Amino acid sequence: HATESAVFGCLRKVAKRAERACVMRVLQPPPAPAEGEDHPSQEDAAAAEEDAALRARLARLEAETAAEDARLTALRALADGLEERRRRQGPSAGGAAGAVAADACRDLSELAARLGEEVGRGGGGSGDVARVQGALQAAGELEMCSNRLALMDMYLHRTLSKLDDTRQDLDHRERAAAAQGFAHL
Repeated sequence: HATESAVFGCLRKVAKRAERACVMRVLQPPPAPAEGEDHPSQEDAAAAEEDAALRARLARLEAETAAEDARLTALRALADGLEERRRRQGPSAGGAAGAVAADACRDLSELAARLGEEVGRGGGGSGDVARVQGALQAAGELEMCSNRLALMDMYLHRTLSKLDDTRQDLDHRERAAAAQGFAHL
């Protein structure tokens, strides 16, 4: 469950970064004209130009907001899908632990691939650079976690195998000792 918590934490972090980037873009004031640029005779033209620039910026921001909303919806759907998969698997018993670990590795790999796709779909704006870097970092961290989880899974399987061999050896010794104890009868 620690891995799934880490995955959900990474998803939340990516979503918060994307949301924060959008909010920061919206809250940036438009560039102010330098002093002395506007002449009284050109006030109407400057106001019309500023109005057109503001309308274009508003349209661009609305488009970016819609794109970010779509990305956030996709990330939420991904998180919901992982949560549903985790719920379906339920608490694992001894024999199912290997399957759960393998599923977790597969889930992390899928998540890293989806984050990579999300980065590939991103635009080329200046705010996108931070989001792309964050998504690449999250995908890299997920890949590292997946590799660590796979190594831990292999180690646990090997240890479980050794424990089973030892248990069988002890059972054999116990039977031999019991047979030897009753041999004199």
